[in-house]
Amino acid sequence: MLLLVRDRDPGRGLLGIPGGFCDPGETAEEALAREIREEVGLEATAFRYLGSFPNDYVYQAAILPVTDLFFTAEVRTTENIKLQAGEIQACRFCERDQIPLQDFAFESNRRAVKLFLQQS
Repeated sequence: MLLLVRDRDPGRGLLGIPGGFCDPGETAEEALAREIREEVGLEATAFRYLGSFPNDYVYQAAILPVTDLFFTAEVRTTENIKLQAGEIQACRFCERDQIPLQDFAFESNRRAVKLFLQQS
């Protein structure tokens, strides 16, 4: 699993997974492909819906209630990873038994990873 180290708040220095917000007129799958391309420079394919969880996204002292959608995706190659400056500090691949669930920035991400591990 590809894990990211966040380079901005909320959760700077903690773990996350590729993702972000949908732009107007964009499907969840289109947003996912765009966010993966922007954040790590990879072309993702073969999306499979995993689940959704509520999340409180804290932004500039405001709490925004959102619903996070989670998908699995495949990539053809991981050779061309390019991290988005100012967004991602680092990335790493973890085997399923080495995923540090306690280090995630968002509870919704932690729950999605747990769900993925249960289903795989």
